Amino acid sequence: MHKFPVGSWVSANSGTRRGVVRGHHGQHTLVRWLGHKKARAELTRKLHDSSAPRALVLEGSMDPDLTSLRSEADLLRTWFTASLVPIAYKNIHALTDIPILTSDIRRNPPPFVHISCHGDHDEKKRAYITFAPKRVERNRIYLCDAETQRVFRDAFEGMPVFFSACLLGRYQKDLTEFRRAAGLSGVAGFTRSVDDSDSMIFELLLYQGVLFNHWTFRTAVRRALEAMEILKIHGGKGMAQKLVRVF
Repeated sequence: MHKFPVGSWVSANSGTRRGVVRGHHGQHTLVRWLGHKKARAELTRKLHDSSAPRALVLEGSMDPDLTSLRSEADLLRTWFTASLVPIAYKNIHALTDIPILTSDIRRNPPPFVHISCHGDHDEKKRAYITFAPKRVERNRIYLCDAETQRVFRDAFEGMPVFFSACLLGRYQKDLTEFRRAAGLSGVAGFTRSVDDSDSMIFELLLYQGVLFNHWTFRTAVRRALEAMEILKIHGGKGMAQKLVRVF
């Protein structure tokens, strides 16, 4: 009987890397480390049991009404608790909040960075997000802006990011350039308007794929999208694009 069953999570001696066991070979355990596409052989004696990687959800102010209860927090906390997966759920209001809230993220990197916010574009077709409750011009955070790219690079370099935000996935050029400039391993977003209930279904499918089916981020996005199509969840009217695109 092997020390670490296939499908279990392990960490290296440093404790900062987490990976899932994919097989065994003699004194080695085959581990696909988080963020990597393929498994590699590691000496079994240098590995340790680990919990699943901690999820990280950054949620902007989704509604300008101060009495609004609109939030994904209750759903996600309930699902993660039932799944025995740790979660860090943080509210965010400005780009400057990111370095403060993610200062120790490298100690336990998430499977992907989940950012729930509003998305749109201006008259010049430049994609932007907003964390603040009022969707006014001064609150726009442009993905093509060098400061936005620097903040994301400093906080999340090498990690995939999922923007749970309407419309962002339409703008291939902006998101591709943003991913490259910020040093991210992938960026995904909705291509059209989506109801809260529909976006939550997609998010749970995405987490299921990454954490329990042990798929890579890109594969999990694709499989979650396939499941949404089977369920006939298409979002609002939009361009001839899939509901979610990954770059």
